[in-house]
Amino acid sequence: MYSREEFVKAIGEDYVPPKGINQTFEIALWLSNFAEVDLEYERLSKLGVQFPIGAPITYPFGIRNFYVADPEGNLLEIESTSET
Repeated sequence: MYSREEFVKAIGEDYVPPKGINQTFEIALWLSNFAEVDLEYERLSKLGVQFPIGAPITYPFGIRNFYVADPEGNLLEIESTSET
């Protein structure tokens, strides 16, 4: 477990939580590959789920992810580190 501040230091990026996100905690759900991340995003989109940061993105450090916020503003991160 590590704080968001330590994570952004480790990857060398800036991070400002979107409005309404309290950052009390985050749960990361790892999927097998990038295609599964995209399929889950599409599935949740059809259910009307809101994504506080938007569509999946692939970062230079090798993670493809997107976020869903629970009703209290905590983040659920859906991600993978494998392109295939």
